[in-house]
Amino acid sequence: YEALATPLREHFPAAHWAAHGQGSAGYAVIARALADGAHVRVGFEDSVHLRDGSLAGSNAELVVWAVETARAVGRTPASFAEARAIVGCGE
Repeated sequence: YEALATPLREHFPAAHWAAHGQGSAGYAVIARALADGAHVRVGFEDSVHLRDGSLAGSNAELVVWAVETARAVGRTPASFAEARAIVGCGE
């Protein structure tokens, strides 16, 4: 995480980016990013397993974990409208 996040912030301080990872390692990347104040994203394209190794039934289960983890470190997840604004999508 640090090997990518540090140069991104140094060279592109105004850029919006989201951390993610693949497989079981993705959970550590996302948890670190949330603690660091970065944006994150999760989904089946990264992992079909939950943190405990069981098979996720839907993307929603992965999102629930990310939301709970964000709240545990004092973060407030973006609303749908806020997320669209962050990534530059129009209404």
